[in-house]
Amino acid sequence: MIGSVDDPYELTESTWRGRFSRRLAAERGVERARARGASLAAAAALDAPPVSPGRQSTSPAQLAQLARIRVRVRLGTRAYWHAMDAAARRAYARALVQRRWARSTAEEHHQLAVALNHARWHRIDPKAAPGGGRYR
Repeated sequence: MIGSVDDPYELTESTWRGRFSRRLAAERGVERARARGASLAAAAALDAPPVSPGRQSTSPAQLAQLARIRVRVRLGTRAYWHAMDAAARRAYARALVQRRWARSTAEEHHQLAVALNHARWHRIDPKAAPGGGRYR
């Protein structure tokens, strides 16, 4: 019969040595951890950082950057668009599209026209199923 290492009734010398060495290693590990914690606490007490004089005021450039970021973040939120009426949303979207269109090249205009014409003449079936069938 093969005995388990953790069998409490097996008293062979090799099993006893294994148990004793594991227990001794665990005790030594706990002792080392306590000693390390005490030495780290002592080092932390000696190496305490100096007390800072307080918070510095924000510069005007940093305040302007924060304001720009807040506006950019607020534009993408649902509450911002919900608070606008339909005419304001339409005017804002129109201005945005006009700015993007002004920055694009003639080649990009052509590519967009091709894509839009393709989408106009080759409509996607909204009830098309993944397997080639149709949803009802």
